[in-house]
Amino acid sequence: MTETSDHTGLDVSIIVRDEAWFDESTTIEGMCQAVTQAVFAQTRDDKDESGFNEDQTYEAAVVLADDEFVAELNQDYRGRQGPTNVLSFVALDDEDEVELPEGLPYMLGDIIIALGVVRREAAEMGIPLTNHLKHLVAHGMLHLLGYDHIEEDDAVEMEELETRILASMGIDDPYGESQ
Repeated sequence: MTETSDHTGLDVSIIVRDEAWFDESTTIEGMCQAVTQAVFAQTRDDKDESGFNEDQTYEAAVVLADDEFVAELNQDYRGRQGPTNVLSFVALDDEDEVELPEGLPYMLGDIIIALGVVRREAAEMGIPLTNHLKHLVAHGMLHLLGYDHIEEDDAVEMEELETRILASMGIDDPYGESQ
């Protein structure tokens, strides 16, 4: 497990539950760190009135898992059979007003990603697995930060933000016609 923080005020733990992730890249943890930090920094820049407290430290976790683990979570928490590519578990809802003691970090939540599903989807799309992983980490992180794609307008906003963040990393629009 790795953990890092930078000037953004975000501490991220990367938990590797399936060592097969390292077959894809020896820098897999660093990639996840870079994406979560980029999403956090971009959303802070985009939302002047976002509610981010400059003095507050935030925490999130990215769990790199196998399909079986994600399938169990998907069944237990969403009532859906089988694995999905990414699950995001927000620690607190918007309605939860929490006054943290000084110095304690605010937990955003967890992003869980299924290796087998990500491998299959990347192969089907003809893109590098690492690019697809970056997209899913960005997508999951945006969910932790309160974005969703339930309503059409919200989906457009979230997709545009994902596309802009990924473009800054040299990754093509994941929602483009070629995908």
